[in-house]
Amino acid sequence: MTKNKAIKINFSDDSKGFTLLELLVAIVVFSIITIAFIGLFISAMTQQRKILNLNNLLNSASYGLEYMDRSIRMARKDASANSDCVGVAGYKYNYSTSTPATVIRFLNYDNKCIEFSKQGDQLVVRRSTSTRRSELGVAEALTPADSVVKSVSFNVSGDGQADQKQPKITINLIMDTKDTPPQELIFQTTICQRNPNIVQ
Repeated sequence: MTKNKAIKINFSDDSKGFTLLELLVAIVVFSIITIAFIGLFISAMTQQRKILNLNNLLNSASYGLEYMDRSIRMARKDASANSDCVGVAGYKYNYSTSTPATVIRFLNYDNKCIEFSKQGDQLVVRRSTSTRRSELGVAEALTPADSVVKSVSFNVSGDGQADQKQPKITINLIMDTKDTPPQELIFQTTICQRNPNIVQ
């Protein structure tokens, strides 16, 4: 004969567990902590994007300013009777600016006419194959399309024949990122011409 063994389940009050209220409190606390960390993460990502955009803007402006610096520093006096890069033929000045001074033109070390200006949202350079400004070529961008050049100005001092001063050009450049809201950087640099300003 086989004996039936019954399974006995003991439902005693001494068993351990969580009440519904304790579980709800734990879920609420966990949710608050999770939301706080997500907010911090989103804020950190936003700040990182702003810093990267400012860094890109700084690199773009630095490239444009360095390019202009090298060219302007090596400028030559426009003393040729056949040249009209700086002004009328035989003008004997180093630089020519527009009114307002948003364009600068000069002869480079290779005796070619160069022009820097702002076109649209970019800083551009135009080069000539001769000393004539009428032969200036197509504008080439010095700043990328993901930045905005708000303004550029060129202030020339000491460029006269009788002032006995070395020419200096101060460049003021204001650039923005294309973020919303845009972040603005303001640059100013002064460049002194390398070649002596000898009266001719």
